[in-house]
Amino acid sequence: GNRRAESGQFSAAADLFTDAIRLHRDDYRYHANRSFCYDRLGQYDRALRDANAAVRLAPAWAKGYFRKGRALAGLKQYADAEVAFEHVLKLDRRCTDAIIELQRIRVQQLMDMGFSRAQSELAIRKFVKLRLALDSLLAGKLEGEYVSEEEEEEE
Repeated sequence: GNRRAESGQFSAAADLFTDAIRLHRDDYRYHANRSFCYDRLGQYDRALRDANAAVRLAPAWAKGYFRKGRALAGLKQYADAEVAFEHVLKLDRRCTDAIIELQRIRVQQLMDMGFSRAQSELAIRKFVKLRLALDSLLAGKLEGEYVSEEEEEEE
């Protein structure tokens, strides 16, 4: 399964992890690996089901919560995804992937509220937390802050 996933054959890998789960139902790694495959296939509901199984089987394993956060983000359940990624950081505060994902979903939430990508990224970089970033945008606290032409063109 791992070799198939590494080569981008996510459907075939998911099938192999399904076979492994049938043989070793309580091995959290197979659930997490299949969750990864479903995430890559855009099957976020299935990814979430497997991530939840991994978390239930190994509640102190950060990667299970990371898989859960990815699935929730794919389902656009950003607030729940944020909680999952924050839990990853409680278990492994140096997990750069979780830090990146947290920033990504916070920016996306601001963009969903109508702010530009450049405004959203600037606010999250400056204030980190979504609530603080939103409050600063609504209060106009970032007005006059420099946004490069390149950042504006990306919108």
